[in-house]
Formats: sequence, structure tokens, C-alpha cells
Amino acid sequence: MRCFAIAALAASMIVALPAVAQSPSNFAVTSVSLYQPDSILTARLGRDASVLAAYINAVKEQAAESFASLSQSEGVTGAIVVAVKPLHHSRLWLVLGGNNLPAPLQGQLKSRIESVPTPDVQDGPIAFAINFTFVGGGQPVINQERPIPIPQEWLDAMKGSSPGILPDAPLAMIWPDSVN
Repeated sequence: MRCFAIAALAASMIVALPAVAQSPSNFAVTSVSLYQPDSILTARLGRDASVLAAYINAVKEQAAESFASLSQSEGVTGAIVVAVKPLHHSRLWLVLGGNNLPAPLQGQLKSRIESVPTPDVQDGPIAFAINFTFVGGGQPVINQERPIPIPQEWLDAMKGSSPGILPDAPLAMIWPDSVN
């Protein structure tokens, strides 16, 4: 089952990448990072990988539309990290490293993406990152030491404690179930 779900998800997302990559906004998705293994995604989302793929594609569309309004010549590399909890709550974090995005665009991304209807998630959160470049890219935000983007707020929450499992451990601290 693992190979089927991952292959179905990958195929669903690859089909959608060219539409976003050719966006007139110079916004291009370079990859998508999943924070959980297939067994956890299947337990929390069910066996139909197309549900997550459709949600990720909807988030990518909102991001591309947001970037379309930005006239910036400086390249940016970054990641849009999205977590979804049961009861259809979502949150967004941007991982920009040494890159800069105007505060109004960051607010617009947060508002638009957090308003995308979420998939039905059970028994814990799911999270993914949409890794992107804008105007050809800027300083990298991932490397061999940290091959997936991790929001600074997550890193700060995990300081001084056992690392735990991503994204469950940091989200339990910074976004407890009592806070939506």
C-alpha cells in the first residue's frame, strides 16, 4: 500500500506542477516535502492519496495567485509550510532563510492559504511544505544538514526538549488542540 499511496500522490502533484511553474508571476514550485511517513498519512487521511494531492494543489494555486500581484526583481527561495489539524483547522509558516518577502505578501499568503478548505484529518495533524522559487530563486533554505524546511517557530519550540516527531511535537507546543 505504501508504494501505491506515495506513487498516486506524486503522480497527482507532478501533473499539476507545470501549470504553477509556468505562472506569469515567476513563482515556481520546486518540490513538495511531506513531514510524515505514508503509514501516518494513511491513518490520518485515509487511503485515497488524491485527497491530499488536491489540497496541496489548491494551496499551490493560492500561492501562485498571491505572488502574481508582487512586482519584485529580487529572487527568493522559500517554503510554504502548512499544517492541518482535525476539525479543519490549518496554519501556515514561511521558511525564507536569508530571503525577504514583503510583509503584505506574507499576510496575503497566510490569509488565502488558511482559507482553503482542508481535507478531513483524524487523530493528529498532517504537514507539508511547498518549496518554491520566485524570480529565479535566492538563497537556499534547505541543505544536506536540514533537507526539509523547518519553521523557526518549530525549532524554537523544540529547544531544550527531546526532538520528538515532526510535526506532532512542535505543533503540540505551539498550537495545542485547545487553540484553533
